[in-house]
Parts: sequence; C-alpha cells; structure tokens
Amino acid sequence: MGNLRRMYSWGRERFFTRSHPSDVRSEFEKLFQGRIDPWNYSSSYEQTKYERTLALIPDGMKTALEIGCAEGHFTVQLAPHVRTLTACDIADTALERAARRCEALPHVRFIRLDVASDPIPGQLDLIVCSEMLYYVGSVGLLRQVAKKIAHALNRNGYLVMAHMNLLVDDPDRPGFDWQLPFGGRVIGDVFQGIPILRLVKEVRTPLYRIQLFQRISLLQRWLGGRKSESEIIVLNEQSTNLEPAVANHAHCPSLTSPLKTTAI
Repeated sequence: MGNLRRMYSWGRERFFTRSHPSDVRSEFEKLFQGRIDPWNYSSSYEQTKYERTLALIPDGMKTALEIGCAEGHFTVQLAPHVRTLTACDIADTALERAARRCEALPHVRFIRLDVASDPIPGQLDLIVCSEMLYYVGSVGLLRQVAKKIAHALNRNGYLVMAHMNLLVDDPDRPGFDWQLPFGGRVIGDVFQGIPILRLVKEVRTPLYRIQLFQRISLLQRWLGGRKSESEIIVLNEQSTNLEPAVANHAHCPSLTSPLKTTAI
C-alpha cells in the first residue's frame, strides 16, 4: 500500500491535461504490468464499499455495463445481479486478469474502452462506473463523459457510482488529500446537472459517496421529475479498517471517533 501515494501522483501528472488516448492506455498498461491489484481492491475498506454499492443496484437488471473494471474484483460480484454484463477497461493487462477471474461466468464479456474518447455501447439497463472518473482530465471533459453515459442508458435505466471524497472539493470536510483534480462531490454535481438524470439515492460516508441515478423521460422532466426528493443516507463513522499508508491521507476533523487502521 505504500505505492498508493505514487500511483495517485502518477494519475495527477498524466491525466490533468489528458494526453493522447494511446498514451493514456500505455500508462495504465504499465501500472497493471508493474503490480497485480495495484489499488488493493481485496482490502476490507474496498470490499465494504463493494457491498454498499451492490445494495443500491435495483432488481431486474438485464443489460449492464461496468466502466473501469480493472482486474474484475467487483465484476465477479456484480455479475450475479444482472442477466448480461459487459465489463470494460482501458488496459489489456487488466482485462486479461478480469477475464480469468470471471471465466466461470459465460454471461460476462470484456472489451477495451477509454470512456473519455470512445463511444459507449448503448441500450443499457444499468451502468456502474466507480473510482475512475477522477482521471478523465478536467471538469469540462467530465461533463462530456457524463452526457455519454446518460444517453447510453435505456429510459428508466440506472447508473451507480462510487467515488472518494477529496479535500480539493471540500477542504473543511472529511476526505483524502490525494492530489487529483476533483472528487466525489464534484463528480456527483456534474451528473446531477445532466437534465435526463435524476438522483434517486445517495450513501455518504466520511471518505466516499455512492450514488444511484435514473434516466428520466422528457415527460418526467417537464413534470418536474428531476426535482423529486432523493433519499440521502449519511454514515458519520468510518468503521472499516484502513491500511496506515491510506489512513495517513484521510482527514476527518468532524468525526467523533478516529479512523481505524490496521498494519499489513
């Protein structure tokens, strides 16, 4: 986990200005070739986040897309909740590992996709996009990506996202000090600004937020569907253990109890 700080600095240096897609893909290839599970998705912190994310996925989802599947740690848990699943990532090395992890799941397929520059396959009941939108480069490009994602959904389709809270968004509130251009609050605000998306439910924890959006029709929009009250669940304690290298970058001045850490 001591490599995480270098990884976030790596992302900041390469994606703030969004270089050529082939260069971006090359950098992520180097990341995955250099280490298996570079984001430590098997940690208790990530697994708890997975459980909370899965809890927001509606029943009856047929066609689903996971954007930024990495090595498939979440893919294999998402697959039982949908009829067909396409999982995508920018790095071939990650996709190869994800395919091996999910080889017993015939309804899951994998494709290479750069969400910032490639078209997104459409007619989807569900899109899951977590822990990667920080890297699209700028808020302007994030808005373009948000529009593409929204229009890839079927009418009444759902979008589920999970992203970290960063101090760059809210310096006086709990979050990480990773040097990235924006965090979960800005990402959520951008998606709430898409006219055909309605925020249905949000789970806020001290260090990340998980959001469920639904695509609405023009009629629902005209009738004020976007103004429908969203369910907001606020969890004030961070109960999941964090590795020391991560906890050192987590600032939670408003919490009544400190973050738990565990040595590895």
